[in-house]
Amino acid sequence: MRCFNPRLTMVLVCLAVTFLSLLTPGSAEDASGPPGGDEPAGSQPIPPIVWTRSRFENVREGYQSLTWEPLPIEADVTYEVVDESDNVFYRGGLPEAFISGLPDGEHTFEVRAWTTNAYGDVVLIAASDTPAVVLVDHWPMSQAWILLGVGAIVFGILIGLIVIGDRMVRAETVS
Repeated sequence: MRCFNPRLTMVLVCLAVTFLSLLTPGSAEDASGPPGGDEPAGSQPIPPIVWTRSRFENVREGYQSLTWEPLPIEADVTYEVVDESDNVFYRGGLPEAFISGLPDGEHTFEVRAWTTNAYGDVVLIAASDTPAVVLVDHWPMSQAWILLGVGAIVFGILIGLIVIGDRMVRAETVS
């Protein structure tokens, strides 16, 4: 019986190298630019990201669209909207995020902008200076039950009218 399989060994070595390369820490020492702190000539500091509206009160449905001013730079920017627990709700290139499925309560969101520098590192280039606050207060259950009851009554009347109309048409065709 042969215990050494060269193909299997090669696959395991490749998997081990791939796994170990993922564990290698990246360069997160200076997120503001290239190593050494040298900024290109004529570059200006990027202002913080500003929300177009930062407070939303009495949100009944549990969803909200958040928008912010896009950064005035020409680089490819990826925006990321995170909540207070650092859960990512949006990641993309547009300066707008649609947040849904929010339970009752106060929810705060921040937006961050990321880009790739000349060295191929993904760096944080801007972040919102104040969080966007969404206060969710869903419709009360009593109102939901009332609306369900009204809908059931209207549905019952509609079905009754259809049945009565059908009987009237059948009675006319028999006569």
